[in-house]
Amino acid sequence: MAEGATTELRKSQLSSPLAKSNNRRVDATHGGFLFNPRIIVFEVSRVYKSIAIFWELAAGAPMGCVHGVSRSHPQHHGLQAGAQMELPDYYRPTFRGLDLTRITSREELDVALFAAKKEYNKFLNERLLVAQRAWLSNTRRRGFDVESADAFSTCPCINHPSHQLEQIETTEKAGIREVSRLLYIYMPRDAARQCQSAQMVDRIPDYMCFMDHDRQRKFLAADISPYSIYTSKSAMVARYHSVGCGSVTENDIAFCIVIAETDWTQHDTSKCLYKRSRFGSVDVLAVAPVLFPPEESSSEETD
Repeated sequence: MAEGATTELRKSQLSSPLAKSNNRRVDATHGGFLFNPRIIVFEVSRVYKSIAIFWELAAGAPMGCVHGVSRSHPQHHGLQAGAQMELPDYYRPTFRGLDLTRITSREELDVALFAAKKEYNKFLNERLLVAQRAWLSNTRRRGFDVESADAFSTCPCINHPSHQLEQIETTEKAGIREVSRLLYIYMPRDAARQCQSAQMVDRIPDYMCFMDHDRQRKFLAADISPYSIYTSKSAMVARYHSVGCGSVTENDIAFCIVIAETDWTQHDTSKCLYKRSRFGSVDVLAVAPVLFPPEESSSEETD
């Protein structure tokens, strides 16, 4: 082909509708083919980036995030993964506690709280543990390793392994979990009902919480049931006063919420009470009235 014809061909290539529609700047020609340095640099950089990622994965490098979680995803306690996938959501079943505030008989309250405990044990085995194991299975399928997998698959928990686990204290018999101990948190009626409705202990009045020696704000619980004949309202008030809740009176010991003991609960044997610093969500089994006997007929003793 003649030089003049070659020049005309190249000019027609540069001004073709295809070149214009792609909005590409052509910097040079070589052997009759269009040559775009910017495209070449992009392709080369992409190749080098792929090689770099390959070597990071081969070396087990975290790449700035937890394995399996994007860089913008918060790091989860006790979780590791070998694949770039998102941690599955966990939807914890909710236990709907009973409102027993209309009961006026100790015997009736005893039966009602026994039924609430039985219903809660059923919830733990048939709903909560099932949900925990399903989440754990889904998490493993996505390539995550859960350090607390054994505990989460066998013990009912208040939360899940993206945080430090709070395990509900239970005993096991023939593969069935049952609550080890129920605790009672005493307070006025409205506060107790709010705790039961929200399934949270954040509604405990501030004056019934205290600052412990470790400088953590805590609330008080007891293992004495609200129908016990071995205690009195004044004896319960004395427990609150012993931890610095000096504003608590017998009028505040009117109702209680019922919760299960967890491994985050501390037992203060010197004051015969339980305490914990974690507020937030809990399983409130019931809200119940306080039916302690009159002052002169009571004698302090744990139920």
